[in-house]
Amino acid sequence: MSGQPQVLRVAMVDDEVPLSLAVRRILAKYRVSVEAVGVDVVYATAHFGDGEHFLESLAGGAEYDLLLLDLKLPGMNGLDILTELGKQGHLLLTIMVTAYATFETAVQATKLGAYDFLPSLSHQRSSATRCAKPPISSSSAARPAGSPKSSAKCASTSSPCSRTS
Repeated sequence: MSGQPQVLRVAMVDDEVPLSLAVRRILAKYRVSVEAVGVDVVYATAHFGDGEHFLESLAGGAEYDLLLLDLKLPGMNGLDILTELGKQGHLLLTIMVTAYATFETAVQATKLGAYDFLPSLSHQRSSATRCAKPPISSSSAARPAGSPKSSAKCASTSSPCSRTS
């Protein structure tokens, strides 16, 4: 591709610093070539630990093409931020990424203008590793292949184990 690459400005509002840092590192190395239109795209990222600082940056003239927005934040939550963006007339492609995904919250977020609503990896990771020890069977006999995992219990707590693998 010829010429200067197009820069996609990404704002991430999330109070989980390690997750935000990981996303910023990935995007800093990522480059997309769109051959159909002869454009290369690179990413410039900005991180905000809360919604108030993000909204202040917009009020100060900052512009973004994409917003990665957490639901649970200190101060304003993600839905409050979406509401405020709508009131201020900001048209910003927003993807909510949260460990607290519910169907109701996803519907509410999309009604407020979010383009998509995704459960975060930290939520999937915590579900996958809920058991500290391997599950133990509730019966002494081995379960047949394909039988439900609901009979598995966490060895350390005897609570249901929802391992994903």
